[in-house]
Amino acid sequence: MGITSLPKLASLDLSESLTNLMLFYLESLASLDLSKNFELRDLDINDLPELDSLDLSNNSELGVLRLNNLPKLHSLNLSNNFEFTWFEITDSPALDTLVLSGIIKTLNLVNLESLESLDLSECLGLINLYIWNLPKFNSLTLPDELDFLSTVHLYKNQLGIVMLIEILEKLPDRIGINYQECKIYDNPGLVGLTDPDLSLYNTAKAQAEANGWSVEDRL
Repeated sequence: MGITSLPKLASLDLSESLTNLMLFYLESLASLDLSKNFELRDLDINDLPELDSLDLSNNSELGVLRLNNLPKLHSLNLSNNFEFTWFEITDSPALDTLVLSGIIKTLNLVNLESLESLDLSECLGLINLYIWNLPKFNSLTLPDELDFLSTVHLYKNQLGIVMLIEILEKLPDRIGINYQECKIYDNPGLVGLTDPDLSLYNTAKAQAEANGWSVEDRL
């Protein structure tokens, strides 16, 4: 089901049996409660300039989530969700807190100007992790079990060298399984203060490469 280009629509009361929902260019919609839509499997929300809260709790069937260009979104309730094959939030500068748990296979976070940290310790099954252009982002906690992880992209964040070392040290041994890549670009951090000659970082990088990872960096 798709709803698009209704600039005066201020509220939505949707069928609880929806399985797919696309919302585009609803310029007056400020909040959305989908906590009773138990059969929702695919949700795509784009260009809702006034949306500031979104309740997706209890959507245990929701597998694909795309939230794009939601400039006022600051509250996102994801409690009691179970498994995402694709989880994406982009161009939502007001979102400063994100609590995730359950199974997330691909996590894609792009242009979230207020998000400073992310705790993925309760997430399972992570395969692909993309964190791009989060200018305040300085802390990432990965789960202990990363048996399926194959792609890590960290672009233009504020992850310090100590945090980058911790991430490299957590990359699992994937020798002989598939091609694994870790790209770390433009994460300035505190290189000059905590690891001036990058010796600790380079040791962690060498170990990751010995474990079957291709590591590209530009700090």
